[in-house]
Amino acid sequence: MHDKERIADAYLTELAHYVEDLPTCTPDLVHKLGMVVRVSGGSHAIVFDATQGINAGDVKLRIKSVFGAAYIFSIFQGLNPPLPGAVGDQTWKYLGVSSRKAMFMVSGLLMETKYWFIGASIVGQTQSAWEAPISIILV
Repeated sequence: MHDKERIADAYLTELAHYVEDLPTCTPDLVHKLGMVVRVSGGSHAIVFDATQGINAGDVKLRIKSVFGAAYIFSIFQGLNPPLPGAVGDQTWKYLGVSSRKAMFMVSGLLMETKYWFIGASIVGQTQSAWEAPISIILV
């Protein structure tokens, strides 16, 4: 009996997380699904993001944490990013690897310049697909 309750709780929790992550999730939609809005805000799962650091020219990259993974990051400066596998003048430049931390600090960037970032996780010898490029303009 207790196993069935735990399984049901796990499914409901998973459904609640799914509903919270919907891009058009509104309180009305939550109520239509028979759920109750507890708190707005809160912590959301990080997929890949870039935020301006404390010091001028710093950017903090965060990527979804994967158990046992290292993380690789690349940068592109310009208006539109190339595809992750591009070659030639318009290519991604390797930033570095963050071992066992899903965070990477980039420093020395120019203010009022648009930068694009991509990141991927590496487990063993296998690299995941690159996350979709994200951009930031330092102000």
